[in-house]
Amino acid sequence: ASKIAEDEYLRVFEKMGDRLGLAHMLQHFGFVRYHAGNLAAGTEYWLKSLQITRQLGAISHSAFTLLNLGIDAAIQNNYPEALEYLTESDDLFRKLKNEPKIAHVAAMLVITYSGLDDAENAHKFLSEALPRARHLNCQFLMSLSLTGAVAYRLITDDPEGAAVLMGVVDNYPYTTW
Repeated sequence: ASKIAEDEYLRVFEKMGDRLGLAHMLQHFGFVRYHAGNLAAGTEYWLKSLQITRQLGAISHSAFTLLNLGIDAAIQNNYPEALEYLTESDDLFRKLKNEPKIAHVAAMLVITYSGLDDAENAHKFLSEALPRARHLNCQFLMSLSLTGAVAYRLITDDPEGAAVLMGVVDNYPYTTW
């Protein structure tokens, strides 16, 4: 979608007074922009969406937006910021009892804590992420959890274990990074 079309959609929601719809569209446009390679625009849309959903108390929308922001921060190796977003997202998804997203955030927290060289917390969330991914029988979550396991093995000075796990990740039907 072009920026002009995006702005027009957003104006329609603003005119209707549909703030939740506006937040949803901001989140959607953020996702589109982000995955088209415009990370800054994607993040800007997500932050605007998060501001609205927080004001509205829209927990589910806020949780998803926080997850997107946390993933973005982790990909950019900004682990302190990723931790803030992901921790809040984790709290909200747990309140909602959204099992797939609890598993998704747990796997991202393994990667984030590994990036922070915090082996204790990385292990804590790895111990949660892998069983949840197996229970949900979700290839994406299993692959993401295994990627977290690789990061954990690297910070615990187990490069051989990391190499073996990396082989598993590379051969898994769905890879993430």
